[in-house]
Amino acid sequence: MSTVQQIKQITKTRTVISTEQSQKLIQTMLTMSFGCLAFLRGLFPDESFVDQKFVPEKCNKTYDKANAPSIKIKTLVRGKSEEADLFLDWLEKGVFIAVKMRYLKAICLGIFTDRKNPNDLLESYVFSIDYPTATSVTLRINDQEESISLLDSRKMMQQLMRRFIIITQSLDPLPRERYLTMRLLFNDTTPAEYQPRFFKEASLDPKPTIKIPDSTDMDTVSVGVLNTHHHKLGIKVLSLVDMDIQERENPNTKTVDPFELLNQPIELKVDSLGSVRFNSQTTNMLQNYLNSSPGNICPTQALYTDNKDNKLACECGMPCSVASFTKRCSSCKREVHGLCYGNNKTPNIEHCISCLMEEKPNFDLESREFKTLMVLRRLYRYLKTTPNLGMSDHSLQQNLFDGDTSQATTTLLNQALSILIQDDIILVDEDRKTNSKGEFIKESAFIDIQNEGIVLSSGPLNPGRYVFTIVMSSKNAQKCYTEPVPTSAEQVYAWTSAIRRSLNHLNRNKRHSGTLHSSINFSSLAIDDTLDPIPTMKRKNIHISDNSHNDTINEIPHKVRKISVSKKTLKSAW
Repeated sequence: MSTVQQIKQITKTRTVISTEQSQKLIQTMLTMSFGCLAFLRGLFPDESFVDQKFVPEKCNKTYDKANAPSIKIKTLVRGKSEEADLFLDWLEKGVFIAVKMRYLKAICLGIFTDRKNPNDLLESYVFSIDYPTATSVTLRINDQEESISLLDSRKMMQQLMRRFIIITQSLDPLPRERYLTMRLLFNDTTPAEYQPRFFKEASLDPKPTIKIPDSTDMDTVSVGVLNTHHHKLGIKVLSLVDMDIQERENPNTKTVDPFELLNQPIELKVDSLGSVRFNSQTTNMLQNYLNSSPGNICPTQALYTDNKDNKLACECGMPCSVASFTKRCSSCKREVHGLCYGNNKTPNIEHCISCLMEEKPNFDLESREFKTLMVLRRLYRYLKTTPNLGMSDHSLQQNLFDGDTSQATTTLLNQALSILIQDDIILVDEDRKTNSKGEFIKESAFIDIQNEGIVLSSGPLNPGRYVFTIVMSSKNAQKCYTEPVPTSAEQVYAWTSAIRRSLNHLNRNKRHSGTLHSSINFSSLAIDDTLDPIPTMKRKNIHISDNSHNDTINEIPHKVRKISVSKKTLKSAW
């Protein structure tokens, strides 16, 4: 009697995380998310936060501490302010317990400015939570279900956290006085009598709402979804702070309860190599737009190196006139363009921007705002020494960029000229200005505009001959280009924020004129050690389908959702 011996194939296995581990992951994700958004939106004083690092590989006992990838995050600490302590009470004694009991369906942190009208939200952060019944942790990979490990889940958290930080960083600052409230939405398994500490019943209260444009691309408000199959956490962000009054009152908008957005997530996926990616149309478009840096240069630190002198590595990333002198950073010995650093006669600067931002891994030297900032500073300093723009914008471009007339420098120069026109540094006239003696002043001269792309308050400036008058003493001049040399990371952040607001204003002028423009607003990207470009979010194109509804409502008509609201409203003004 013959026998057939079966040889069992050896396969690689992954340790499936438990429900308890998944619970801790969700709590960690919420702690990091609320800490970072509170810091980036300035909700509490700086001393209420501490720096921490999230290292995905820390769950492995043999991980390489020196080389393991990580992300720097801010977390709230107790004992620094009563407001921050109460905020932590909402999370730790309300939210976390409700998640552990598997009752919590969603969290909505609302920010408003009128204390008498708390239902009119200016900004909203929505965290949705589901509790799948699967007993193993899986992730869909190329349309097939594969189990994932605790490490995979932590890597997903890191990517989701990066995206959330980038999106939150791209928002314009909140008004100085603002108020916070937190609402909790519960699922159908929650007992009617259940009420978390620090919260009260609000099922029948009027719904807080936020006004959003009635257009497209719902993925612009979604941060993503972390799915462990024990828990499923989704995040969405809505904000009106970068919309002007006219846009907010646009009839093509609708008011929605943020809880109505729960059923439109963006899923995280893992490719065959195990790297986490976002399945988003905006992400794919941005990946085509952004170029990763060559060689051993980090994507957030791509610097310009002059072919004639390899020591020159200015952060502007563009050639400068051969007549421009350079400066040396006393800290790192880097040589930078004098026009980019105040153009004064001192040969050295104490710190260059790279040194100041060295411990700010989320700051992106390749962002649109930073590139525009550097060209604007160069143009302003050029005008300080040469108080007219030359014969044409083409010749100006050649002077500023050492003969480089590429489309990239054309676009950046047009943006810089538009901002100086917006700030009344450059006045566009039909006739030259004269002095008291009737003589033409040198600051007022004819210029031939050959390229399209300069924007006035009334719309685009068509090519043709104009008089440009330079007024260096304009009261509307901004510190981002008048201050000669940066001295702190906070100052650089303030400069790029000012540029973002100016660019947003220019975009609105384009729209109001009926000029075609890109449907994507490439706001500042702040990427640390990730290899894939992650999009910033600009909530200009948001789509809420007419039949959207909250997925906690079952088929029984008029079912009342169980909702709780924080007993107290936090005032955030310090």
